[in-house]
Amino acid sequence: MRCQRITKESVRERGRARVTCRDIDGLIASYASGAPVPPEVAEHIAGCERCRRLTEVMGQSIQVAQPSSEQLKRIENGILADLKPVRPLPPAGVLWSAFLLILVAVVTVGALALGTAGWQALSMLQRITVFTALAAAASALTLSAGRQMVPGTGFRLSPDLLVAAVIGAIIAICATVFHPHEEAAFVSTGLMCLRIGLECAVPAGLLVWLLLGRGAILSPVFTGATAGAMAGLSGLTVLEIFCPNLNRNHILVWHLGAVVASILGGVILGMIAEYSGWRRIAPPRRGGA
Repeated sequence: MRCQRITKESVRERGRARVTCRDIDGLIASYASGAPVPPEVAEHIAGCERCRRLTEVMGQSIQVAQPSSEQLKRIENGILADLKPVRPLPPAGVLWSAFLLILVAVVTVGALALGTAGWQALSMLQRITVFTALAAAASALTLSAGRQMVPGTGFRLSPDLLVAAVIGAIIAICATVFHPHEEAAFVSTGLMCLRIGLECAVPAGLLVWLLLGRGAILSPVFTGATAGAMAGLSGLTVLEIFCPNLNRNHILVWHLGAVVASILGGVILGMIAEYSGWRRIAPPRRGGA
């Protein structure tokens, strides 16, 4: 009984100080009758799975003391201080179209500036296979990006697994439809394609990130990877239209290397946002633009 009495007194003396599991152990028996407990004790039990299970086993009914009017007023003032009106997000179809428009615009500008020698060098089978895969990948990633802007939206496949699946599928397709051959200037031509791919990916990534910022990015790292993959796909598409080099090793290393580098850049940007505490307030629901 002496240990129990000391524990009760220590809890009362500490007031708002942190209550430990050792304090709760000495108090559970004395409050088994369902008598009200101090708010700090009830708060600890609510957040501690061990103590919560222990009180449930003993059939204890915890009654939390009602907050005072002063406490309620402080809570209300704290909420209203940061309460601001927000514009609702556009519907999912509008967001999906906006993301695709960004990617198409970057690809169009890149193709007009660099030419279409790669498109002309591809066979009909290679054109259909490669660009169908790129279009499907872009559609899947843009849908995922739109869902990541709205908290509580479900995913058929988590964003990180989707990015991995998309890159894996494109690698498999390129490895199948292209063939390796000797290339004397493998590094010099490859670095040029890598630079072009990244130059196209950067503006696409920035525009995608700005659009994503209209929503609530709760997982900046995953969202950054998605945005990086989308931007990388725009650069890869420009390279497939521009570059006439059909060497499989060149495409896998340098063309897809631009996509991988874009994803890593997106992840790094997401990590910076995560650890800097960057957040955007999300609209409560979807609505009109």
